[in-house]
Amino acid sequence: VGIDSDGDGTLDLKMNGNHSYGTEGQEDKWLALSNVDFNLETPWQNQDTDEQTFAIFTPVLTQYSSAGVASAVSANGSKFRYVDDALVEHVLTYTGTAIEVPKEYLSSLQFQTPKDFAGTFQIGVKAKTIDIDPDTNAVSTQISGPATTPGAPAVLEDSAILSGTITTDADAVRL
Repeated sequence: VGIDSDGDGTLDLKMNGNHSYGTEGQEDKWLALSNVDFNLETPWQNQDTDEQTFAIFTPVLTQYSSAGVASAVSANGSKFRYVDDALVEHVLTYTGTAIEVPKEYLSSLQFQTPKDFAGTFQIGVKAKTIDIDPDTNAVSTQISGPATTPGAPAVLEDSAILSGTITTDADAVRL
């Protein structure tokens, strides 16, 4: 990401930049990561069309006490969902290992936090490419640099952060 190895003026691999969602997600509901203001897939381009390209996602969740004190909570159980070209729905559950989604399905990607979660989320995004040499079948895998999470240094050019808020209706009056 951010490299023009053949000097033709076009970057070898491009991906999305940071994005903060203005619309709040709802507890126990899917949140579309692409919307009218932001298409997660559009910025992604790989100049080497023979390579497989994936987005790698790592969620980080923060909850707040009634006094407003923030605390990190496990993102295990968060889910990512997308639909492929055959209209098959794929649901991937985060268990502490980053989730990989083929770049061509990013426009349909949705995110859901674990059950009953309300707070803020950040999703680190990195790029992964797999290139298979047609002559030797040797596999070359490349992953972009680290995406930042709370308390980490500034975002590098080859990673991004998606962030937003999930609200709860637990305090709403019910009739």
